Amino acid sequence: MDAPALIIGSPTYEHEIFPKVVDFLNLLKTKKFSNRCASVFGSFGWSGEATRKISVELTALGFELVEQPLSVFGSPTKEDLEKARQLGKAVAEKSIL
Repeated sequence: MDAPALIIGSPTYEHEIFPKVVDFLNLLKTKKFSNRCASVFGSFGWSGEATRKISVELTALGFELVEQPLSVFGSPTKEDLEKARQLGKAVAEKSIL
């Protein structure tokens, strides 16, 4: 509850956010956990809606999104992993401001 930032990841599962991640988002709503910076990453095989849907949920809860969501098709490439490192760095820098 004291974390200054969140980074949430989810694969797209049948055009939706993975069910356990939905449970976590519901917990954030219940506990009124907001007013922090956040970012989103995920993977997909077909459509890739999860990262967008998580971003919408976090914005509605009052989180400030850092960067655009990182969406990866299939297994991450070296380039995808570097983007993930940069995303993590951006969130860390924003959370200490």
